[in-house]
Amino acid sequence: MKIIEILKNKKYLAIIVVIAVIVVGFVVYNFVFSNKNQNQNVFVVQKAGIVQEVTVTGQVRKGDKINLAFLNSGRLRSVFVKVGDKVEKGNVLARLDVRDLEIQLEEAKAGLILAESKLEKLLA
Repeated sequence: MKIIEILKNKKYLAIIVVIAVIVVGFVVYNFVFSNKNQNQNVFVVQKAGIVQEVTVTGQVRKGDKINLAFLNSGRLRSVFVKVGDKVEKGNVLARLDVRDLEIQLEEAKAGLILAESKLEKLLA
């Protein structure tokens, strides 16, 4: 009986209708404008050789010593030129030791596999 009396009161009925419209509007908005269909980038991981490329700018000067600046630091794995060799643009002079990078790559692959398994578990 109390519910019927409350619904007969126009003030309470208006409040209930406004709340219902807000709830329905929220549900419709989330359903229509949800971002579930966003494009996702999918990358296939493939094993390949790692090549370190060094690009620098500066002035070339003749002399016994030339200061060089590199984007990445590390130990050299091998040097392909000797003192006094003539080099040209594009020649590979040396190669960095990439064992640490290869370890980081393997750790990233393991993390990816773990994340994919968690995703599959969540979707199941």
